[in-house]
Amino acid sequence: MADLYTNFTANSSKPSELEIFPQDMPTSSTAIFTRDVHITEITVTNTTGAQLTFTVSDRQGNPKELFASTPIDANSTYGLAFKGRWMPGGVQIVASGPGLVYTLRGY
Repeated sequence: MADLYTNFTANSSKPSELEIFPQDMPTSSTAIFTRDVHITEITVTNTTGAQLTFTVSDRQGNPKELFASTPIDANSTYGLAFKGRWMPGGVQIVASGPGLVYTLRGY
């Protein structure tokens, strides 16, 4: 799988922080990072009229889920900030269906 690191840009207010721009969450499990990363914030918006779920996990040998089949109601947004949640091996994401848009910050 290709590393989507190219979708990250430097945050001008915090040069050591990276931010992924808003994009559609894939509906098949996809690595958005293939190296260790610390997540500081994730936002997921459901743009559909139906509830959807999403899963975010790390990519270590025995992956651990940060969010496991987390439901998002129709036309709503879910956001959570961390002080730097370590994701060994990278980050893997998947949505239960089309219509989720996400952003992610980390370092």
